[in-house]
Amino acid sequence: TDVTQVAVTGSTIAALRANGSVVVWGVAGDPTLTVPVGAQSGVTQIAATFDGAVYALRSDGTVVAWGDPVGQQLAVPSGLTGVAAVRGGGTQGLAIKADGSVVGWGSNYVAPIVGFTCADAYPNGVARKSDSSLVHWDTVTANAATLNIPTGLTGAGLFSDGFRLAGVVSSSGQVTVWGRTSAGQANIPAGLTGIAELSFGEDHVVARSTSGNLTIWGDGLTARPEIAVPIGWAGCQEIAAGYRFTVGVFAATNLALSSTLVPFAAPADTIIGTLSVSNFRIGDTPTFSLVAGTGADDN
Repeated sequence: TDVTQVAVTGSTIAALRANGSVVVWGVAGDPTLTVPVGAQSGVTQIAATFDGAVYALRSDGTVVAWGDPVGQQLAVPSGLTGVAAVRGGGTQGLAIKADGSVVGWGSNYVAPIVGFTCADAYPNGVARKSDSSLVHWDTVTANAATLNIPTGLTGAGLFSDGFRLAGVVSSSGQVTVWGRTSAGQANIPAGLTGIAELSFGEDHVVARSTSGNLTIWGDGLTARPEIAVPIGWAGCQEIAAGYRFTVGVFAATNLALSSTLVPFAAPADTIIGTLSVSNFRIGDTPTFSLVAGTGADDN
């Protein structure tokens, strides 16, 4: 119940908890299920590859990797420090350092690139420079034509990367998608605005709005379940699209107070109203507490 981030491989789901530990679940016997000591505390961010590796960024700027060693995806460069963010691709990892440089390992990775503020990879790569310009690369020559970045993409505030497919969310919340769009990933729903986060599955795209609402589109010809947003999925805080599934992190929302009217000259301990909360999982028990900060006067 205290999850702050999720990441998915082809067969498992990793969750970062508020206490800095990582929990993984999924197919029995998968090597990612055994979380190493280095990822049991002090973790600030996680990422995963489709082919079965999980990366944990620690508070000291180092990266811990575990899972399937296929394609050298666990071969984090020795002595790698100063990492500010980590990303996972098809069979590769990317570390974005605090100085803007990108360090990669695994298959389908090209020489280190400098001057970027963030990057992603699955299995190709995309990076945003400090001037908001984008670079997209792939080692598969036959697919080079799919990597053409649309012109006029400026001020891109966020991007995400799919299977030879990429997309950005502009600073105004508009979505642009390009690359391998044969499954309808480029068919962005009309009127889609106010987007804060974008994530790609195999053939579907998930967009999260600033208010926490989800929109999913892509290959709906076979009515696959990952295209339909489940009822009650509101107030989403984090998304991760998997092979044919989507994971969302939700906070308890819809806090309500039955009455806000205080009777004149009411004595101490008079009940004013009843707090309630909805949109939480069955079996969970919501708790309430007074907190410090703006608006906390007279708590």
